[in-house]
Amino acid sequence: MGIGELIGMRWVLWEDPEQPAAGPREIPPQVFEEMMGFIERALAPEGAQAGNMEEKK
Repeated sequence: MGIGELIGMRWVLWEDPEQPAAGPREIPPQVFEEMMGFIERALAPEGAQAGNMEEKK
């Protein structure tokens, strides 16, 4: 939950110092994908690989 909060604040809440009046920005796709991969790996059972969890059941 903390990862999502900080990523959201960084790109959506905090202003861009280069364009302070630009308003909210979208999270870059590569940042979102890395964040989701990190979360998936953190929540995966020990020894399981992301995307391979259905085969382990």
